[in-house]
Amino acid sequence: MSGTEAALQVVHQILTGYVWEEDALGRAKQGFIQSHETLTKSLEGLTTEKLMTKVSDNDQRFLSIPYKVTKSLTLDQVKESIMSQLTTDVLDISICGDIDLSELENLSLKYLGSIPKSSRPKELLFDRPLPIQETSSRHLEEFLHDSDDRAVAYVAGTAPNRWGVLRDGTTLLDMMKATKPSLDVLKRWEHPLFANVALALLREVVNRRLFSEVREQKRLTYDANFHMTSFELLQGSWYLVTVTANPSKAKKALQACKETLFDLSQSYPITQDNVEGAKRVLINKNENEIRTNQHWVEVMGGVQGGLVGCKDISCIRDYTDVVNSVTAKDLQLILTSLGVKEQEMFTAIGVSGKSPPTYE
Repeated sequence: MSGTEAALQVVHQILTGYVWEEDALGRAKQGFIQSHETLTKSLEGLTTEKLMTKVSDNDQRFLSIPYKVTKSLTLDQVKESIMSQLTTDVLDISICGDIDLSELENLSLKYLGSIPKSSRPKELLFDRPLPIQETSSRHLEEFLHDSDDRAVAYVAGTAPNRWGVLRDGTTLLDMMKATKPSLDVLKRWEHPLFANVALALLREVVNRRLFSEVREQKRLTYDANFHMTSFELLQGSWYLVTVTANPSKAKKALQACKETLFDLSQSYPITQDNVEGAKRVLINKNENEIRTNQHWVEVMGGVQGGLVGCKDISCIRDYTDVVNSVTAKDLQLILTSLGVKEQEMFTAIGVSGKSPPTYE
């Protein structure tokens, strides 16, 4: 038996005859409980959990699973939940490797073609808007007793999802069309991969600006990072700026991160040099990744079923061309779709030590 056949046998067994065991559920519960305990004892984990509780309006889908919830789950509940999602209507199989295509076709028919047809309940389709708490109180501070004096600060806000869909269901393309672009510009923007690539470039540009401003110039941080959750099926996403600092400088570091975002959107906008540097990073990374089977399996996921937004084969074929087509004006316009205004941001500071800090 080949490795390919063994893998397809496992897939078939999971979807048709998986054996559910109480002791396996017990081990899984223990793992979740340990993860939750580790998170609440970690400065970064505790602060991000509190921040996401506020940002998501306490939506449990985006938070760590509490001990009581994990303990209360039964085997039947877990089985029903998992199997309601492992259905054939959303099944998308991607295979990459040194394989015999005729053999693969026969094996796919044998092990995948014999799976009974099933469909996912409508309520499990993730087309709901991203939750966010509408409140005037958008800052929180957490203190964790510990032997080490450390601090971490966060800035969070709304962003488009990976494919450019906003919280209200509109898209970046809809927003950008309102500027009445020329036909050539509109053609670039209409490519299915454009929003995905542009957001990746924006992330790289913001990361470089944060590093330059907050660490190199103001020397307020050990590290600063800009990240987007990049959901694929939910409407909208979040961005998160993470900055580590000495406890006494945490507030200054947080303010510096906010000012960097303000400056990007106003007084010191994105330049074409910023974009060209980001392009080189993405293209070099892609050239390294396309040499691996794992990369091809990941990028092919969602191409066939049509479940993931506008993703199609052009998102793989045209990657480098789309990257090279993005301009600084494009990114500056997309930046306006992020919640980077003072009244749109959520912020948090987490500090650990023997006593609460005194800020400079």
